Amino acid sequence: MNWRAFTIFTSIGLLWGGSATQAGFLIGKPLRMTYEAPLDTVLVGPVDFVVGPGVEYDFTPSNFANLALDVSDTSILLDFTGLFFPAGVPFNGIRLVDFTGTIRPIIGVEIDAATNVAGFDAARLFFSENEIRINIQGLGFTSADRIVLNVVPAAVPEPSSLALLGTALSAMAFVGLRRKFKV
Repeated sequence: MNWRAFTIFTSIGLLWGGSATQAGFLIGKPLRMTYEAPLDTVLVGPVDFVVGPGVEYDFTPSNFANLALDVSDTSILLDFTGLFFPAGVPFNGIRLVDFTGTIRPIIGVEIDAATNVAGFDAARLFFSENEIRINIQGLGFTSADRIVLNVVPAAVPEPSSLALLGTALSAMAFVGLRRKFKV
């Protein structure tokens, strides 16, 4: 076996896989927000934004609600800035949608330990691959309240796994070609 050729193929595989970078999940991606009560009856929005640093939407200046929405790479923060009492319809809350199809599928939404709203539980959350609904119907909020959600994206292969796969495929191709053309 020619170890020099094997070493070259292995190095190419490592360089190819090692140079890949894993993109963020939500940072830099566009989302659409609506505030609905009941479901599919839009009271605020639609508001399209690109996820980045700082608050994505502040409801307070509109006098609709004392609420700010902040989305980061893998979390959603509803920060209540004053008294707010959502009406008692079956759904009263926020819907976030990946309207461009650019984010990886959502496989989970979990309530973070920083959430301090009594009565807010997993039954108030709905998610699909490209949408999250947060139902705050019937809850009362003060300026000390917040809801923090952790969004779990579908996994992507890590660059080192791709490098290993590239190396293995290169080695198998080399050995196969060597055997085929051996005199």
